[in-house]
Amino acid sequence: SVGQELIRIGHVVSIFSPTPRDGVPYFEQTNIHYTTIGDVDLILDNHSVVYSAIKGPIIHTCHGTIPAERPLKHTTNVAVNERVADYYGLDKIIYNGIDCHRFNIARPLNSTPKTILSLCSSDEADIMLNSICNKLSLKLITSHNKEVFNVEQLINNADIVFGVGRSALDAMACGRRVISYDCRSYLH
Repeated sequence: SVGQELIRIGHVVSIFSPTPRDGVPYFEQTNIHYTTIGDVDLILDNHSVVYSAIKGPIIHTCHGTIPAERPLKHTTNVAVNERVADYYGLDKIIYNGIDCHRFNIARPLNSTPKTILSLCSSDEADIMLNSICNKLSLKLITSHNKEVFNVEQLINNADIVFGVGRSALDAMACGRRVISYDCRSYLH
């Protein structure tokens, strides 16, 4: 992860959340600790506005073109790909990196798929995939509405992974078959 790489080269890394969740033990075992307020040298912002509590220069990552992903004022905005950069008129792109020490082939694929993993972010997608898996006698694992921090283990236990964006990239790094699919209203 970006946090782990920053620690490796000598930086102190904290994660901010106004309401720390179940991920506290996961982050603490990676030497990344929660903070709630303070001044920092740099804020790497994803999906949220943190600068009301934390002060420092901000790099905000725009992952997509839905309203929640839009560029923010008073920040340096970067896109994850050319499509997002073109949509918002941004000139800075930082591609999603993959931690290949974490996301790698830990188990070979079954020659005939037996387990499907849904990394989709909608109940509708999981319902549809569950119906298909029932008809084909396949096991379905879902992650929607669950706190999953060792997602690489779920990925490596699956033969086919359904998801979009980062989920698909992580699954490909694990050598899984990937079907890019979700049922989010903004994907239609």
